Amino acid sequence: MIKILEQLNTLLGDCADNFTTAEKNLRIEINIEKVKEYCNITALSAVLNYCVLQMCVADLNRKNSEGLSSESYAGNSYGYIDGYSAEIKSILNKNRRISIW
Repeated sequence: MIKILEQLNTLLGDCADNFTTAEKNLRIEINIEKVKEYCNITALSAVLNYCVLQMCVADLNRKNSEGLSSESYAGNSYGYIDGYSAEIKSILNKNRRISIW
């Protein structure tokens, strides 16, 4: 987990200091479990680790804005983020294992 935390800190850059280590570790753990469950796997490949990192960055960057992607004060215009990027969704779908009962 330390390696992925270091990678997350690198991706966050100067913003990394805005979050505690506990917050970042929790976000990593949650997203690892999300990816494992969605893809129906027990271990992550390098590309899925990349997805976890990108999901963490997106989640942490959204913190306190609750999905707000754009805002205009004068015209009262608001825009909201709908989940994760198309790139992340595409990678997850390509690595998804569907079990047949």
